[in-house]
Order: sequence, then structure tokens, then C-alpha cells
Amino acid sequence: MSDVAHLTLEAVLRLKRILERVRGADVPFLFLIYGNVARADAQALVLGATDTLPAGAAIKSLRSRIIRMQREAVTKGTAAKLAIEARQYLIQTFGSRRAVMPDVAMTGTELIVRAIRESGIQDWVLAVQRFGDATHQRCLLVAGLAAAFARSLVQ
Repeated sequence: MSDVAHLTLEAVLRLKRILERVRGADVPFLFLIYGNVARADAQALVLGATDTLPAGAAIKSLRSRIIRMQREAVTKGTAAKLAIEARQYLIQTFGSRRAVMPDVAMTGTELIVRAIRESGIQDWVLAVQRFGDATHQRCLLVAGLAAAFARSLVQ
């Protein structure tokens, strides 16, 4: 969270360098806005803020926003990890050029079902869309959508 008022360009650049050193890629960053909203929004964008909130917001709003950002970061991290694991599974399974036996297919199915159950279809789609290979994207998106659909039928 950034709670700094009246940032100069030099201060924004210094803060950006500090954040790049200490902030992980999946760590959310909340930028509190004072006064000039357009300028503060631009500063938040330059700093890579995940979300913004007026500095005068009630403490309850701030607390709930931080909790939501933490949950989203954990969920997105889970989806990304499981999507990468599923992609690697596809590469190993189909790259070996061996026949795909039912137990091998079931392992892949269980991996995708677990990802949908733990992170939801929206985070799964976002995670899979990061892959550059369109074939892997299509395979994993179709499998994820099928798993989410099946899950909705049994609930």
C-alpha cells in the first residue's frame, strides 16, 4: 500500500525503483489517492498499482479492499500455477508420441478439475490466456470450460 501525498515526478520514479526491488510479481499494490484524481491515477499506473482508493475512505473500506486484494492474489497465483502444471502435462503427454492411456488422461482431467475447483473458471481463463501457444490455450480453455460446466451441473 502506498500512502504518499503530493508525489513529484522524481519521487514517483524513486518509489517505482524501490517497489521493483521489494515487490513480487503477484503481490497486490494499493495506491491511496489524495486531491487531483487524474494525476494520482497516472502515478498509480506508472507505479503498477493493482487498485486505487481515495485516502479519505473509511478504515472499514480500506480493510475490506486489502482483504479482497489478498484473496485475489492467492487465487490468481493458484490458477497460474495449476495452468502451468497442466500445460507441462500436455507437453509431456502428447510430446512423447505414445498412446494416451485412460489413466494418463484421468490424471490430466483431475489436474484441471482441481484448478477450477480451487480458483474458478475466470482465473483459469486469465491464467491460460497468458500462454503464447494457441494450441495449448485452446486445449486448456476447452477442458477448463467443460470442467466448470460439469461442476455447475452437480452443484
